[in-house]
Amino acid sequence: MEAWKGSNAAPAPVAPPAEFPAQPACSATCTGGVSPELHDALRDVAKNVGAQCYDLALRTKNIRGSMKVFVQVEASGSTCRIHFEHGNADVAVMEPCIRDLFERARFPAPTGGCVRVGVPLSFAPAPAQPRTDGRK
Repeated sequence: MEAWKGSNAAPAPVAPPAEFPAQPACSATCTGGVSPELHDALRDVAKNVGAQCYDLALRTKNIRGSMKVFVQVEASGSTCRIHFEHGNADVAVMEPCIRDLFERARFPAPTGGCVRVGVPLSFAPAPAQPRTDGRK
């Protein structure tokens, strides 16, 4: 399975998309940064997307595409806001599962307060493996 092909570079703090939902319990402005520990934790959650959400989605449909998950991580390490942008409708079917993974995760505290990051996700089915039983 080749589910997550995101960059190994540290996700940079980002300005929220125009549709980023305001939530009363969330910090209104974020000026924090992404520590190496936070980067690794975000990457681990992204890999779990492949192992859990993508594998589940592949049971019903051959999905391929990409999306970016915008996440606000509060100073406490909790996830406060999540927003999705994707290039095709196929990957949208995974949004509830991905949201659940990010909401349940507890991240290391960002440096200097809350931070908003964009996590790139790319999905493609694994190449077909040749059969070893002699059949086609």
